[in-house]
Amino acid sequence: MTIEEFSSAVFEITNQLGLHLVLVRLGANRAVECGCESGSIDMKDRLPADWVLAGLKPVDPDLIDAFDLRPGEMGWIRLEVPRTKGSDLLLSSIAAKSDWSDNTLGIARENPECLELFARFWPRLRKHLPHPVMVVEASGAASRSGIRASDGAKTWAERGGGLKQEGVANIHFRLVPNT
Repeated sequence: MTIEEFSSAVFEITNQLGLHLVLVRLGANRAVECGCESGSIDMKDRLPADWVLAGLKPVDPDLIDAFDLRPGEMGWIRLEVPRTKGSDLLLSSIAAKSDWSDNTLGIARENPECLELFARFWPRLRKHLPHPVMVVEASGAASRSGIRASDGAKTWAERGGGLKQEGVANIHFRLVPNT
């Protein structure tokens, strides 16, 4: 999925489900921003966020620690923003984790809200990913996967671009032929 397709799909689904977004920058300049301009996942530095967190409740940015994000506690799903690296389009992901560690009480707690949100969000996002993808190992062995690609990713690959996962050198992805 290209970043443009991702932004469009995320905002379409956000509007349908009445979600609130938190943009996250990872790395040394880690930061969070709440609420974003409709249709853009760019942060104040005008670069795309690394993650988008989506939840049902509005968030006060002053109460979020960029170095201690707790998606499970907050009921957020996490969307990894797609990016390019050279001629490669890198894999994006969506995740939900319902358990979180309550450091005050020293126990693991459960918040089913993010799993319920995932169950509502994923089918809508999947509509934007019509093309099945195969995982190809360095040996050349290929197998079907649950990974899907967008029209933009298909065009990217057809024009000679690679479909890869960051930090994983021994595999790449290939569209299932005739889809």
